[in-house]
Amino acid sequence: NKMSAAIPGTFEYNYLMNYHGSRFGNREDYFPYLLKAYEIDPNRREIIEDMVVYAETKGDEQKKKDCLTNWYNGNSMSAGILNWDYNLLQSCAPNAVLFTNGDNDTFPAWMLQEVKNVRTDIKIINTSLFLIDDYRKALCKELNIPFLEIDFSKYKTDDELNSMIGNFIVKNIKSRPVYFAESCDQKYYKSFEDSMYLEGLALRYSEKKYDNVAVLRNNMEQKFLLDYVKMDFRNDMAYEIVNNCNTNYIPPMVTLYNFYSENKNKDKADYYKNLVLNIAAKAGMQEQMTEYFKDKK
Repeated sequence: NKMSAAIPGTFEYNYLMNYHGSRFGNREDYFPYLLKAYEIDPNRREIIEDMVVYAETKGDEQKKKDCLTNWYNGNSMSAGILNWDYNLLQSCAPNAVLFTNGDNDTFPAWMLQEVKNVRTDIKIINTSLFLIDDYRKALCKELNIPFLEIDFSKYKTDDELNSMIGNFIVKNIKSRPVYFAESCDQKYYKSFEDSMYLEGLALRYSEKKYDNVAVLRNNMEQKFLLDYVKMDFRNDMAYEIVNNCNTNYIPPMVTLYNFYSENKNKDKADYYKNLVLNIAAKAGMQEQMTEYFKDKK
């Protein structure tokens, strides 16, 4: 009340009302404040993420593209995170449905699609936004699957809810390949983890066994952009986030290290070993990974 009396009709008032509501209330109830703030000053950086969420959940493709383009042109998106998300998208088969976890594996991936036209065949679904009823209804219709009614009172923990959602997804999406980003909570697929196959920075659900290492090799060695992992010439403002995201390379790179070691290709094995140790050193995992490779001798 004090804020509405002191600064009514300002960007700050509407932005803060939306910020508070989206974190402590029903996000959709506060969209009018978001739209008013955007109307007052569409170039304010702090509002762009929420506007992308609004556009995505409301199916406004043009506004989503405009906001992501504005965000990209403002040079505030980390180059390292864009690199990581590029490789995440390249981990997926054509026409895939990719489930993501949070900001760093969703917004940059959408940005690459909308601004750089990278892997626009992939449908990216953020697991948090999937909980919004109207948005979930629209997604289920788009994917031609039954609508998933969620009675949140039935689930005592987030783990139970996530497991239910994961099982619903793989049982109903049959016409397109289904992937979960490595950054997703494993509880989504824990109950069927034997049917999840690592193909890079994402895991693919498959009821049939197949040689995923061959797919992983092709993705990592023919599609991924990894120079930024080997040597970063930019002072990335989000280097701690980038280093944390890059730890998701460790499982696929260790898989390839083991593959090449078993096939007596020492040069290739050493290549992936050195990449893993470089990533681990930047993320505080050097001792752990050094011990891992020591045990492999």
